Amino acid sequence: MKRRVNKRGFALVLLVFFIAIIGIETIILSGISNTMAFETNQAYLQAGRENLVISGLAWTKENADKVRTNEMTNLDISSLALRRAELNVTVRASRKEADITARCSVARQRLRADSTYEF
Repeated sequence: MKRRVNKRGFALVLLVFFIAIIGIETIILSGISNTMAFETNQAYLQAGRENLVISGLAWTKENADKVRTNEMTNLDISSLALRRAELNVTVRASRKEADITARCSVARQRLRADSTYEF
């Protein structure tokens, strides 16, 4: 008497096993990609903030004698190609220091630099 082996059952178990493995890999890779996206946005924001501060200092060196002291000046930064950013400069009465406020954001992340710089 010959015994029949059901080969369809083996193939079905193998298929379910591979689908489970692919699902686990997808979960792991999606977590890694979220971390990479967060870190990329963070690096973008830090570079943007540094560019804003340097641009503010350069503008202040050129225009310190042309602006009123202790009055905030909102600078046009559209040429820097930062999506949501703002740059404000306030020249102090001594004309050797400036308060620079630089803000930039992407997605739900925001960075801000508020400091006094000598020029």
